[in-house]
Amino acid sequence: MARTNKNVRLDLHDALSRHTYHNAVLCTYTFEPLFFEDYCLEQFSALTSNNNISVCTDRGTYQKIATAPESQRAKQVNLRYLLTPIDTKGSFHPKLFLFSTKTSGRLILGSANFTRPGLTSNAELADVFDFDVGDQEEFLPLFQDAFAFVSSLAAGWPTDSLASNVQELRRTTPWLGGTADPEIRSVRLLHNLDHALWNQIMVMVPQPVDRIHVLSRFFDESPVLIDRLMQDFGPKHLFLYTQNGVTTMTADWLAHSCVRAGRAEILLCTYEDEGRQQPLHAKAIIFETGQTKILVYGSANFTAPD
Repeated sequence: MARTNKNVRLDLHDALSRHTYHNAVLCTYTFEPLFFEDYCLEQFSALTSNNNISVCTDRGTYQKIATAPESQRAKQVNLRYLLTPIDTKGSFHPKLFLFSTKTSGRLILGSANFTRPGLTSNAELADVFDFDVGDQEEFLPLFQDAFAFVSSLAAGWPTDSLASNVQELRRTTPWLGGTADPEIRSVRLLHNLDHALWNQIMVMVPQPVDRIHVLSRFFDESPVLIDRLMQDFGPKHLFLYTQNGVTTMTADWLAHSCVRAGRAEILLCTYEDEGRQQPLHAKAIIFETGQTKILVYGSANFTAPD
């Protein structure tokens, strides 16, 4: 299940090395085939003896890999693992890592790509959820949502290879089938294959909203999302957390009327791990309403396309 001590920083390397699995689907925006083949397939127990590995990545990333110099090209694609391009209207941007056996599973969700910086050096926000038949079943609905998302990818961007891998995942992981009652879900998986994330979040957040906290590295050039937050949620106060030197936030954000009036604050933060500075890559929004706090985190930046 998810970590019980949230004050302990998540070690993604450890999370990928602790157990063995028979199936894996890795959804990642960027992908480094040499790091994956030379290190991940050799070092991570979740992959070393895994014979059904599917990597879904953005078509732009896939094309860069396909046209890279010979020394940088993938050598084990379609032999040791499947690499599939997803050609969405915008960017294919999720970070979702699903592992399973006949009786167990591990799901990693958050902001980290399956790359060396994402797994080792960036300041990321992610969590690990575990499932065991008859033992740890609290997050079964979340796993079923993740499998439904993967199935939608296989249906929406059909290839024989991806369809075969997803069918094998379904066949060897019977507990992933079915749909759980949405009312009993303590954690929900949102995606925008069918509906915009913003609209889904609005339905989930009770009104009125007291405070909103936004953590992001990437922002639009114009601060139009401040206006939309104020219009749709009407918070008394808005806090924007980012990192100086890596953020794409422009001076227009500082000049916004809500910032000048003190209703919105911009905080430039630093992030480190045991004294090592980390580039911010995490993305999250916290809505505070009365005694309730709703955390929305994952791959979406605080930008209109996301």
